[in-house]
Amino acid sequence: MPVYEGNGKRFTIPDGMTLQELPVVSISTNVTTYFGINLESAVIVKPESTITFYVEVPLDLGVFVTDGKRYRQIDLKERFSKKYSLYGSVENGIVYRYWVSRVSDSPFFSEDRALTKVVVKNEADTIGDLKIVLFDVRYFSLFKDEDKVIGEEIRLERLKKGLAIVKPTNNPSIPGAKVMDYTPLNPFTRGIEMGEGT
Repeated sequence: MPVYEGNGKRFTIPDGMTLQELPVVSISTNVTTYFGINLESAVIVKPESTITFYVEVPLDLGVFVTDGKRYRQIDLKERFSKKYSLYGSVENGIVYRYWVSRVSDSPFFSEDRALTKVVVKNEADTIGDLKIVLFDVRYFSLFKDEDKVIGEEIRLERLKKGLAIVKPTNNPSIPGAKVMDYTPLNPFTRGIEMGEGT
């Protein structure tokens, strides 16, 4: 039986199973499962309106053992250095993976990154000033469109000044993209409350 060795790990691969290197969101989940897309330029949202823009999420390579239906990640090949920050107060805040992304009103593609669509609905009667989009990678799926990696569409609802709800939508950011089997859609997606940067 073949043996995998890497990063001080050693695994014997059973017959009928293979190894695959597949893209995963660049984050160390033993530190946090929260990912924060800090926008290179703040996005202004008019009262009671909806806007759409695109960002990018960095991708590492996960090493998976699979029988073609089930997947288990056994290692990680990092492509990006990782920074972490605190969202909110020291007492009640969230530690998140810090990432800065450009913002575009049309799709754009970069190597080693997943294009991600953000839909912002401002239900408040005040102007929104969006600086960060925070999400939980446990509920974030990846899709494929030919050779491009596509992130799950994220929806941000600004309910009032200082309060927004962010959640993935189970939809690809590009229509027609197919979900990757090892990042299945989660019907129990949880929203995150954001009180700052909105």
